[in-house]
Amino acid sequence: MGGTATSFSAPLSPSGRQVDLTTTVELPLAEGRLWLGVSRSAQPQHQHQHQAAPEWVLFTTYRVTW
Repeated sequence: MGGTATSFSAPLSPSGRQVDLTTTVELPLAEGRLWLGVSRSAQPQHQHQHQAAPEWVLFTTYRVTW
């Protein structure tokens, strides 16, 4: 089998600070559990993003086990 390989490298040193805040609520629902949550992410030290609005994420998860 012939193939090609590719190499990729990226610097792992931090270029700034990111602040994440996540909160969740767990509720019983039918035969399982329902999770509702919200996350907020901001990068306060990046000057080009300092004026930008923070990123918001809403999520839900439903799990049933038997």
